Amino acid sequence: MKNKIVVICICTLLIATAAPAVGILNNPIHGKSQQLQNSRNMEWNLTYDRGEFDEIRYILQTTDGGYICCGLTEESDNYYVMILKLDTNGEEEWHVVNYDLNGTILGQTDNWIFTMHILQTNDGGFLFSGWSTILVDVEGEYIWLPAGYLWKTNATGATDWLQHYYSVEELGLDFLYCTEEISMGYAACGFRIYYDISGQIIDIRGFLMETDSDGNLQWFQSYDAGGDDDELGALCSTDDGGYILTGYTTSSLVNNGALWMVKTDGDGNKQWDKIFDGPDFEYTYVKGCYQTSDGGYLMAGNTASYGAGLVDVWVIKTDSSGNEMWNKTYGYARSDYSWSMDQTSNGEYVLGICKDMYYNLGTKTDIWIVQFNEQGDTEWNYLIEEAGTQIITCIKQTDDEGFVVSGRTNEYGTATSDGIVVKVGPFPHLDIELKGGLGIRAIITNTGLGDAIQVPYHLSVTGGILGLLNQSMNGTIDIFPEEQKTFLGFFFRLGTINITVKIGLKEKIATAVVFGPFVLNIT
Repeated sequence: MKNKIVVICICTLLIATAAPAVGILNNPIHGKSQQLQNSRNMEWNLTYDRGEFDEIRYILQTTDGGYICCGLTEESDNYYVMILKLDTNGEEEWHVVNYDLNGTILGQTDNWIFTMHILQTNDGGFLFSGWSTILVDVEGEYIWLPAGYLWKTNATGATDWLQHYYSVEELGLDFLYCTEEISMGYAACGFRIYYDISGQIIDIRGFLMETDSDGNLQWFQSYDAGGDDDELGALCSTDDGGYILTGYTTSSLVNNGALWMVKTDGDGNKQWDKIFDGPDFEYTYVKGCYQTSDGGYLMAGNTASYGAGLVDVWVIKTDSSGNEMWNKTYGYARSDYSWSMDQTSNGEYVLGICKDMYYNLGTKTDIWIVQFNEQGDTEWNYLIEEAGTQIITCIKQTDDEGFVVSGRTNEYGTATSDGIVVKVGPFPHLDIELKGGLGIRAIITNTGLGDAIQVPYHLSVTGGILGLLNQSMNGTIDIFPEEQKTFLGFFFRLGTINITVKIGLKEKIATAVVFGPFVLNIT
């Protein structure tokens, strides 16, 4: 029985993201500045090191302008949950290691622990979620098994309560991902592994649950997409009082895994679910799914079926019934993964992406931030390149409209891995307007809060009678917030012309009628 339970846990964590385990710190955490390339938007970048494996899995800006982090820290080959409070400059204010949330299993020192998500609660405290091991009575024998947890602290990290979630009656082990504060308590999603009396896995299902304000379970609903492994990792409340949940499934109806979206009412009853698949595998542990301004929904994951590389980030936009409206991929030539997406103050979205994940045995991975609009068009991107590995696990917009990201500096389980927090300033937002008259004017406006420095541009005009018009202009420009720059083009032709203006990642294509030096009817 014991060995079979171990097999269950191994399978579970192979399915999950490769993240280390952690929990009051006896050793100090040292913040170390790093010098980065491409650092014009960089405000600060600090690492946090206790001597063995360290990771910051999730970060959230707090109401005092600082940050709360959760992650894992290693002591003598075992892992514990760690929380870390930072000031506005990333300097440590306090930290706590919770030794009750650890990776012990069956007397071994192993890595059966994750901390996945943080809420700052209405009372100013914090709620952390994930899974760790707990002694469970199985047929009269106490065995270390993984179980989901909610850990509530006050504003200084002192424990208010700690609750674990599992079902001996159903032979189910729970794994919690994301949480939301609701009127009477908390909502959480994740997945439950069901096994038979012999210890063999028989099913894995996604779930949604609600608790009261002390973490006592109020109701629990599980969801099955028809596969052996159906997991949910993100949730958000919807305008109708229900929830949208996102994850992935290995249903027999799909190829090697697919993205999965579930819509429920306020009591967790499933209203509909949708599967998004390709010819290869798709999966997601992206924290963050959203209801969009038109009442539809947005989710993100990873795909090996589509895009420019081996694995790319895949974003899907649906209508209010879950029918796909569009999908976009974001990636380079190799494998690019994401574990976090956030909604920005202007109604756009931002992805934190691990560029070149696992490339060259994991010796070179960079942080890539991509901001896109509700149509999936990339507005801005920012690549933080540095020697070695930087793995991004979470991204959040900050009050100044910049961004903070968390992660680690090495592969999972590596003693040289340190936790990292990077603060990035606001991004620019470039708009293109075309006007005619005497010649053509391309007006570029920076409506964002960040500087656009050395941004490449290209303007071309072609067509006219016999296609004789073929003029272009190239270069780079600097545009600061609220600044506007204009490009002028003069020519003498007749007929219909084609106009293309591209600046950075933004492009505008139009047609017009030219009559001598005058440009008319731009559309």
